[in-house]
Amino acid sequence: MPKPISAIDRSPLRVVVVTMDTHLAGALARAEALLRDDLAAVTLTLHAADEWGSSEEALTACLADIAQADILVVTMLFLEDHIRAVLPALAARREGCFALVACLSAAEVVRLTKLGALSMSGETNGLLSLFKRLSGRKTSGA
Repeated sequence: MPKPISAIDRSPLRVVVVTMDTHLAGALARAEALLRDDLAAVTLTLHAADEWGSSEEALTACLADIAQADILVVTMLFLEDHIRAVLPALAARREGCFALVACLSAAEVVRLTKLGALSMSGETNGLLSLFKRLSGRKTSGA
């Protein structure tokens, strides 16, 4: 057995999935079972808008988990009522978590995506900004 060169980080990693309904529940349960042995400190939590739409307690639990999430995955949020309920919490947590990945949702939700240097916030910087300057296209404010 190889000698470890550093201590294993066993800090908890909280992954929160926010979606329209419970269609991802089975996949999330299978993923959690697969990860349990190797990554016991990882917790996967699913919150569905169809549950918090009729339960203030479910919405409160969702918002609390969003506030503590290390990784947020948001998908299938299209309805204004669903978006309005969680968008401020997602925006507030965006910079404090490792990653926020939003897909297959309304534009204002997808724009919250932040994964390392990738940001879907609409700000053009880095390589995209360079390409725009080289192509001669004007950027906003120029």
